[in-house]
Amino acid sequence: MRATFPDAQPPVGATPILSYEKVLEPGPEGGGVAPRLERGEAPSADADTVAGVVTAQPGERSRRALPSGRVTFVLTDIEGSTRLLRELEEGYAAILQSHKRLLRESFERYGGIEVGTEGDSMLVAFGDAAAAIAGCLAAQVAMRGHDWPPGAEIRVRIGVHTGEATPIDGDYVALAVHQVARISSGAHGDQVLVSAATAEAVAGKLPEGAELVDLGPFQLRSFPAPVRLYQLRHPDLMAAFPPLRAIGVVAHNLPLLRASFVGRVDERARLASVLRSTGVATIVGPAGVGKTRLAIEVGRDLLPEFADGVWFVDLASLADPALVARSVAGVLGAGEAGAESVEEQLIEVLANNPVLVILDNCEHVISAVAQLAERLTQSCPHLVVLATSREPLGIDGEAVFRIGPLATLETKGLPGADEIATVESVQLFVERAALAQPSFELTNDNAADVVAIIAHLNGIPLAIELAAAALAERSVTGVLRGLTHRFALLTGGRRTAPARHQTLRAALEWSLDLLDPAERVLFDRLAAFAGSGRMDATVAVCAGEPVEAGAIPAMLRHLTRASLLTADTESDRWSMLESIRELAAEELEASGELAQLIERHRSWFVDWTEQTESQLGLRGHGSLMDEVVRDHDNIRRALDSAISAQDAAAALRIGAAMAPFWMSHGDWTEGSRRLRAALDLDHGDPSLRARAQAACGNQLLLRGELNEAEALFARAQRAEATDDATRARALAGAGFVAFRRSQLDRAETSWERARHHAEIAGDDRVTAGLLRSLAIAAGTKGDQDRAGELIKHAIHLARAVEDHQL
Repeated sequence: MRATFPDAQPPVGATPILSYEKVLEPGPEGGGVAPRLERGEAPSADADTVAGVVTAQPGERSRRALPSGRVTFVLTDIEGSTRLLRELEEGYAAILQSHKRLLRESFERYGGIEVGTEGDSMLVAFGDAAAAIAGCLAAQVAMRGHDWPPGAEIRVRIGVHTGEATPIDGDYVALAVHQVARISSGAHGDQVLVSAATAEAVAGKLPEGAELVDLGPFQLRSFPAPVRLYQLRHPDLMAAFPPLRAIGVVAHNLPLLRASFVGRVDERARLASVLRSTGVATIVGPAGVGKTRLAIEVGRDLLPEFADGVWFVDLASLADPALVARSVAGVLGAGEAGAESVEEQLIEVLANNPVLVILDNCEHVISAVAQLAERLTQSCPHLVVLATSREPLGIDGEAVFRIGPLATLETKGLPGADEIATVESVQLFVERAALAQPSFELTNDNAADVVAIIAHLNGIPLAIELAAAALAERSVTGVLRGLTHRFALLTGGRRTAPARHQTLRAALEWSLDLLDPAERVLFDRLAAFAGSGRMDATVAVCAGEPVEAGAIPAMLRHLTRASLLTADTESDRWSMLESIRELAAEELEASGELAQLIERHRSWFVDWTEQTESQLGLRGHGSLMDEVVRDHDNIRRALDSAISAQDAAAALRIGAAMAPFWMSHGDWTEGSRRLRAALDLDHGDPSLRARAQAACGNQLLLRGELNEAEALFARAQRAEATDDATRARALAGAGFVAFRRSQLDRAETSWERARHHAEIAGDDRVTAGLLRSLAIAAGTKGDQDRAGELIKHAIHLARAVEDHQL
């Protein structure tokens, strides 16, 4: 009789091709028939036959020889055993023993002989394929019915394969053993995977209620030919599982990349989802960020979803845009015929076929790729296109999937090696480092250097891989030191890799070759900035033949689209990775424009910092403080260049103008250090020096360095050309030195003199501050009436000038 199970439907797309036809035979000496396997119950130990298979009693293994000839092998292991060991710790040993006992009892009951056990894995040999299937069914039923402790449910995956094998000294040396291992590794917990060879051997002999569901052909690792696999189905077993861990055989030409793909877990899943919903997507990002590798991995993830294949088309070496369509046709096997164009042939081939086409490295032929992709996707409803490019295709329905470098860490307060090992950029470095230096391990001793290397490289995957490759010749510390000459060190790429991926410089120069001459000049000039800039500063510094001022905004947008810059639309700023900026700086120096651009940059920030000084802290100018924060590195760069060029006037002007910002942000150490360096330069303008001396004195006062602060305040007051505003600041600072020393009368006298000079200078903000200081002095002396009057006056002046910092 044939059993049917309407409540156990196969997965969509699966075809049950084998089902049970029970064989009713007398038992030994006319005894009964094999009993039916009841749901939720393992076959009884005293069952005589199942599907005509003679069973064995437990414990007989030692008295029976290993089968020879056509042998069916069963390999089991526990899914997630490492996690269970970690979570259960000491209790895992008892759980493991229970699992082995249940499996042994089930397999021995049907004549299985245990060949070997390693850890949680068990290899069992059967002389009869039907007995092997019955044993696997009994084993899974027993495992599912066992009362496991909470949190310790064991899920076993089982692979079954039949092949020629001869035992040698109690073991097997046979391809069938390796093949069953591959089949088992493709299964999920609670699942039994069966090869086509075994499926043929058990046709008509399956246990009652059992069937084998065809899952399709799969490519098993190390075996050249695909193998068709089946899932054992029964009402007492789980029916639904995720896709197999083995790689399904689908037509494709995806490159086989042996180095593991590290990171991008979330991006990988999101991009696959985007492709399913939109059908057209472009991975956009800067050089070396891993666009091609991500596309290949996503293509591999989606292989089972495209019956007619996933096809990779590398356009990097294509010089003629007119050949784009022919390159795609060459990969897909579509040729030009008759009067039809190549595009028409492609449409005919792809019109009704579910195909994923990956167009890699499109940036240098972007217009031709965009035209072809748009026409194909509009004409072929089942076609999905994934492109990689430095800039989007700009076609209808395109989803732009922009990726950046991997996350980096700060070396300050760094946790131990175990904690940082989960960071994707660190994982990439460690894995590639082990290829260059097999003994390499991430330890607490080298973790800081590894993190510093990755941070220095901005988390760019290509740069990280090249730095890791350098470990073949030097230590981790040596690699870190070598990165002071970044482009000289990072040249250790694979000889067989595309030229643009063999060095970091080549990868970046590939992007620059796509720019027009004016854009290339602008890109080089941007190196005058400290990695970012605002639009007005960029125009002022970079404009000039052949870069027209009015064209700069559009050119910056193009550089952003080409992934050479990152745009912050809210603040109207651009930024670039340090690796990219260094290349621009080398090119700018080679052009002979470096000194001129640095001087322009310095001049612009001298003027800008002086303009902002008087507005910082005023009501309605809160965003100005944020702008100074964003441009702090540019200001530092301008100040450093002034000191290097012995441009004392510029250094003193910037330092004095930045003093209020450093004071309000608590950057007193930086402020005093930079102002000291500026004051060490020779300069003949005593008024400017006095202004800087007063500013430096205030930074030192806040640091508690009272003696040096007092000396600077005194020198600022003695300068003949000192203006009243500077004299007021110097006297105010001297008053605070006295106040800190509990010399109240001296402090009050100094503040009164400062107030006098501030009023002459018309500086109501300084006057308001001095009135507050005098109020404190009066209150300290017990004169509350005077203190109250002074505070009212101070508040009135502060409101008049809209100073909300009082």
